[in-house]
Amino acid sequence: MALEPLEAIAGGALLLAAPGLAWCRALFPEWRLRGELAYLRAVETATMGVLLSLSLTVLVGYGLTFSSAAPFPAGWSDPILETILAAITGGGLVVAALRGGFAREPPRAPEPEPAPGSDSPEPLLRDLARLQREVRRTQHALRVGAKAPNETARLEERLRELRGEMDELRVRREEAIRG
Repeated sequence: MALEPLEAIAGGALLLAAPGLAWCRALFPEWRLRGELAYLRAVETATMGVLLSLSLTVLVGYGLTFSSAAPFPAGWSDPILETILAAITGGGLVVAALRGGFAREPPRAPEPEPAPGSDSPEPLLRDLARLQREVRRTQHALRVGAKAPNETARLEERLRELRGEMDELRVRREEAIRG
């Protein structure tokens, strides 16, 4: 049984590219093949499309092999296999259209969530060090310089405020680490 050239091209596209490319567009509607990341996105899309198409083809073939009492007797150009792959491709295109994969303006990419505790502790440590310096300065001013009672009361109040800020920073950091 010889395949016509057009039939071979359509079957090859259905087996090797169409389902994967449709589902790539459905899974990543924000990817566009233009702009500064065009080359990278083209390589990613082509690679993922071919691998996904091959995976889907193997899974469908495996399912067809064990779906009937007799083994799957047909080849790669079997109408059942082509129909199922065409349905998978159509489903991917519908999902892609619903998610905005074919819109003129791409949807915004989702922001990745940082892992709990993965943010840098440097800003917190800088703030704590600054507050500790202020506490030491205020304590020194209380020991040597505060002669008037209203000045002593003001410095003691400032010391309580600084210690409260330090405790608040520590609590916020612990909550961020816990997630």
